[in-house]
Amino acid sequence: MRARAKVDLLFWVVLLIPIPAILWPMFLEETAGAQGILISAALLYGLFVLWLTLGSYYALEDAYLHIKILFIHQKIPYEQIASVRLAKNLLSSMALSVRRIEIKEKNKGALRGTTYIAPQDLEGFYEALKVRLPHLKEKKVDVDV
Repeated sequence: MRARAKVDLLFWVVLLIPIPAILWPMFLEETAGAQGILISAALLYGLFVLWLTLGSYYALEDAYLHIKILFIHQKIPYEQIASVRLAKNLLSSMALSVRRIEIKEKNKGALRGTTYIAPQDLEGFYEALKVRLPHLKEKKVDVDV
């Protein structure tokens, strides 16, 4: 099962704010060369945002969870997963949504061993992930999501 990353409106706003900031000096500078550079910078940044949002996905492979965000690929073997739960937070992670799945890995600390993902079909992906984790007991969700 493969799912594209969900992007909340809040993250779209944060990602797109730099475009007007890049273009603003264009109205102050009358040189054609400077305007061309600013337009090029805004287009490049826009392409970066599209790559970030449209090129990100999560895949449930046979033996591991594959996470791809930009050029970062993370593979978490199912047997290394200690817990999964639905969460709602703004912590820095591989998720571009406030509603996300928290994955904790065995034998890793809280920072290195916790990954957040936010597929478009959050509940469906969460259930499909739990099916691949028979070694885990059902955990209660302590956050209203």
